[in-house]
Amino acid sequence: MSRRGAPQPPSPGGEQAGISAGAGHPSLDPPLSSLPSPGRRLEQSREPWPPSRRMPRQGPSMDASKKVDLKIIIIGALGVGKTSLLHQYVHKTFYEDYRTTLGASILTKVVAVDNTPLKLQIWDTGGQERFRSMVSTFYKGSDGCMLAFDVTDRESFESLDNWRDDFLEKVIPREQDFPMVVLGNKIDICDRQVPKETAAAWCKEKDIPYFEVSAKNNINVAEAFETLAKQALTTVSHPPRADLT
Repeated sequence: MSRRGAPQPPSPGGEQAGISAGAGHPSLDPPLSSLPSPGRRLEQSREPWPPSRRMPRQGPSMDASKKVDLKIIIIGALGVGKTSLLHQYVHKTFYEDYRTTLGASILTKVVAVDNTPLKLQIWDTGGQERFRSMVSTFYKGSDGCMLAFDVTDRESFESLDNWRDDFLEKVIPREQDFPMVVLGNKIDICDRQVPKETAAAWCKEKDIPYFEVSAKNNINVAEAFETLAKQALTTVSHPPRADLT
């Protein structure tokens, strides 16, 4: 009988799929051609959604083998701190070097929500207008969306309508009830241009949870991701009935 090879030790640093790099820095980003196609998840069945990902109702505990894969995407204007938010959540470090994300990069994090193990595949997307059409191709197959803006940049807040509408048009043209949260980043900076009340009112009108966050000081970052993960889990576990949509 042949002997199995010894298991390989896990690579350090977690399950990082890609980090953008700028001039003077080695790029860890996979080429765009190597990214998973927008409509598919890593390690996911080829069966159509939602049957392949519908979760059975569970009791207080859940078998760890029932891990759910969720695709989360972060979108927003250029320079609002999307990459820093992602690194703070996944690695608990502040990503100080500003490097424009071209296309998309992916990090993963395994968490437990309501006794359910989740593997979050988080897509960090570029905010440059010239790459807008390319970024929108990554929307397909998303389970949750984070809209990010910079509280010191009024224009980034005013662009939220366009980002949200474009996302919903690409993902669910006739359905507005989609797992989504809004993050107002950089509250650690004094030069604020978007009052909290203004952002909260916009989110209340759209019925979207709002979080004032700081990627630098790690304020409310995990709470925002966990809230979105819970929303997404509820949706994939109990998708809306066809006769009610």
